[in-house]
Amino acid sequence: MLDVLRREIINKGVDNVILWLSSDNISEDTKTKLSNSNIFIGGYLNLSLLYLLS
Repeated sequence: MLDVLRREIINKGVDNVILWLSSDNISEDTKTKLSNSNIFIGGYLNLSLLYLLS
């Protein structure tokens, strides 16, 4: 799951991934998986850090 998110960040950029995550296009199952990996964001810091660390 992290690889998918990392790839999306690289392909779309952090801002667009935040929009993608908050849109209805992402399935509930994926949102649940992201939540369970503590990556799904209430804020944007985790994604930014993930991007910087990748």
